[in-house]
Amino acid sequence: ETSDQNARLNEFLIQTIQNYKYLKTTATFPIMFRKVSSSLGTLVSLQVKLGVIKWTLKAILEIAAICMVLLLFYIEVVIRGHGADSIVVICWFFFKTLNRVTNFNHNWNGFRATEGGLIIVTTAIKDLQKYRERIIGKSIRSFSESIELTNVCFSYDDKTTLDNVNVKIPKNRTVAFVGESGAGKSTLVDLLTGILKPSSGSIFIDGTNYDEVDKNSLRQLFSYVAQDVTIFDDSVANNITLWEQGDEVEIRERLQEAARLAHCSQFLSEDEVGDKARTGDRGVNFSGGQQQRIAIARELFRNPDILILDEATSALDSNSELLIRQSIDGLKKEKTIIIIAHRLSTIKNSDYIYVLDKGSIVEHGIYDQLIKVTESRFRKMVDAQKL
Repeated sequence: ETSDQNARLNEFLIQTIQNYKYLKTTATFPIMFRKVSSSLGTLVSLQVKLGVIKWTLKAILEIAAICMVLLLFYIEVVIRGHGADSIVVICWFFFKTLNRVTNFNHNWNGFRATEGGLIIVTTAIKDLQKYRERIIGKSIRSFSESIELTNVCFSYDDKTTLDNVNVKIPKNRTVAFVGESGAGKSTLVDLLTGILKPSSGSIFIDGTNYDEVDKNSLRQLFSYVAQDVTIFDDSVANNITLWEQGDEVEIRERLQEAARLAHCSQFLSEDEVGDKARTGDRGVNFSGGQQQRIAIARELFRNPDILILDEATSALDSNSELLIRQSIDGLKKEKTIIIIAHRLSTIKNSDYIYVLDKGSIVEHGIYDQLIKVTESRFRKMVDAQKL
């Protein structure tokens, strides 16, 4: 119980630090303080119980040892009339033996006190080994035709997230997935990158089943820009290049080109992109839109075969979104681009669009075709956004 409580407290403290800005902004630290205080109170209570158990047993055993020695001395000397000197020696050895037994019990209780931590760690290791991804299968360096999902279903426990999904993503085409929140768009991306495995159905890349592919090599084909971007507390250059080593001149040229395509020049000079400007903890020195442009620049720097944009323009203003759209359009026919978006203006120039609803593909086609169907779900989404 003590180990579990310690783990919960540490987990909560880490989450408090991670959400510091929100808690400060909303003045909700007192709530966190009460929760931490309650957890600490429970922990103190458990520690007191452990201490009472440990020292009570130690005291009982020591008192019992002294009583037994005195009883032995009384019987042998007073009742049986033996010499005190030999009895003292025997009692001394007996007392030392009982002390050893007492120390063993003390150490055993100490072991029991830490056993919970050992159980938690060993259980976690077993889980990691059980679910460890095996690096086996065919290595993929590029793809030449398409990625296809055939009758793919996926469920979280008893909740079905994707149901009988059939999708084809041709090479060097821009394919968009749209739908309401919870429709299964992000789950679909996790399946494409091999993070999740379908409950049923199959995914193929150039006709090769994902089950037969080395997932590490597969993921090297992908770059991924999510809504919640990953920013390291380092220079902008290192955030874009991810500390890549090699020819400095070549890396700098690629860095400047990626920053230009992501329109980072609007808020950073070339010198700042290259050397000086630091992002701060989790990108605090930049706005959400600026962080997204840095993240987009990182993926453009990597120059992948497949670029996934998962709500990647959600934090951008209209002008910045337009500039990023122009950059994406400039990559058409050169890269395979997968776009997930609520803002339908982002996917207007896509080669093909899939509309998801409650885990199923309900409509698909090109933009001009979908918008002409008056009662279609896609048309209703377009009308709602006054696109």
